[in-house]
Amino acid sequence: MADRGIRLALIGTVLCMLLFLTSKAAFAENDTALRRVASASLCADQYILALADRRQIVSLTWQSQGPLSAYADRAVGIPINHGAAEEFIASKIDVVVVDEWGSTELRRVLARFDIAFVELPLVDDFATIEATVVEVAHALGQDERGEAVIADMRSRLARVDRLNAEVPFAPLAVYFRPDGGGAGVGTYVDTAMARAGFVNVARRYGMTGWGRVPLEQLVLDPPDAIVTSFFDTSHDSLARRFGSHALYQQFSRDAHVIAVPAKLWPCSAPMLAEATELMARARVERFRAEQNGQGQADPNQRGVGKNGAGR
Repeated sequence: MADRGIRLALIGTVLCMLLFLTSKAAFAENDTALRRVASASLCADQYILALADRRQIVSLTWQSQGPLSAYADRAVGIPINHGAAEEFIASKIDVVVVDEWGSTELRRVLARFDIAFVELPLVDDFATIEATVVEVAHALGQDERGEAVIADMRSRLARVDRLNAEVPFAPLAVYFRPDGGGAGVGTYVDTAMARAGFVNVARRYGMTGWGRVPLEQLVLDPPDAIVTSFFDTSHDSLARRFGSHALYQQFSRDAHVIAVPAKLWPCSAPMLAEATELMARARVERFRAEQNGQGQADPNQRGVGKNGAGR
C-alpha cells in the first residue's frame, strides 16, 4: 500500500509539473503575441513602418505610400484608413499611434472603447526622438527593433560628429520651403542644421518656430548655403512662384544649394538623423572642393562668407 501511495504521489507531481509548464508556455505565447496596430498620421506611419512587423499592421494613412513617406515601399499593399474612430473600432485594433497635437475627439473615443494609443510629441531634439522610439516600440512589442533603430540613429550622428571635428567650418545657411517659409529656433530642421555644422541665418534674426525669412534681409546677410525641401512634393504653382523670385534665384546661383528629400523629415522622426548626415556630408564635400579648387574657406572661422567678411 505504501508503494502504491508513493507511485500515486509521483504521478500527481508529474502531472502538476506538466500542467504548470503547459500553462507557462501558453502564457508566454500570449504575452509575446504581436499587437494589432494602426496609424492616424503620416508621422505615425513612419514609426510603425520602422518598428512593426508587417503582419501586425492593420492599416496606415493615405500618405504612407506617397512621396512624404520614407518607407513608402514597405507600405504597399497595406490597407488605408481615413483616421475615423469607427474604422479603428471595427478593425479590432490593440493600439493606435496618433500625433499629440491631433484630434482630441479621436483619443477620447479610443479611450472609451479601451483601445490603447501612443501619442507622438512634436520635438526638436534627438534625445526625445529616441525616447519616443522606445515608447512606440514597447507598445508594439518590438523592443529589440526599437533598439536597432536607435543604434542606427546614433551611428549616423556619430559620423556627423566626426565630420564636424574634421572640418569645423560652419557656413551660414538658410532653409526654405516652397511657400518661402523657413525654420527658426525650436524646430527640428534648425536642430538638424546645427548638428550638421551650419549656422542657421534665421537664428540671427531671432526667429523662433516656423515662419518666413525675409529675402530682402538676406541681401545684407547672404547665405553660403541654402537648404531646401518639399519643392519636389509641392504643388507646381506654389513651388514655381517662390522659386521664380528674383532674389531667391540670385541666392541660388551664388550659394550652395542642398536639397533634402522631404521624406527624411516630414516630422521629428528617426529619419531626421539621415537628413542630418546628408547635410553634413554636403557641407564637407563642398568645403573640400573649394579648398582644392580655390582655397577660399578657412575651417577655423565659423560663419564666414565667401567675401571673407565676418558675419
